[in-house]
Amino acid sequence: MLVSLALGAAFVVITFFVHAIGLAVLALPLADKDEGRGGWAGYVKQVAAMLALVLGLFLLIMVEIAGWAVAYVWLEFFADFEAALYFSTSTFATVGFSDLSPEHDWRLLAAIEGIAGFLIIGWSGAFLVSVAVRVGPFKRGLHF
Repeated sequence: MLVSLALGAAFVVITFFVHAIGLAVLALPLADKDEGRGGWAGYVKQVAAMLALVLGLFLLIMVEIAGWAVAYVWLEFFADFEAALYFSTSTFATVGFSDLSPEHDWRLLAAIEGIAGFLIIGWSGAFLVSVAVRVGPFKRGLHF
């Protein structure tokens, strides 16, 4: 149990670090947003920027999920990466695992991934709403 807790804590710290760096990188293009644009062209640009941000968040989360999957293969939970990625995706998204599950000794590590995923997804949602309100298409409402 202590090994699971220690590994879980290490993986969570790494995951949160990767996410923080990823959010900072995704926010960089938004820092120089031109405030002077209006009308439909400006609105379409803002929507396109938000769409790019959502896709970037999705990619960032998939990298984090893949990191957990690599750890599961390294720990020999699963024989192949595909099974580990499937398990990690369902666990990170807190869907739960049904047809795949770790050995009894490692169930706590999987539960820790679920908690980390829950927090990361919430953090990403808050970041997305914050950006949408501050610099995105919802900054001033739908005034054209």
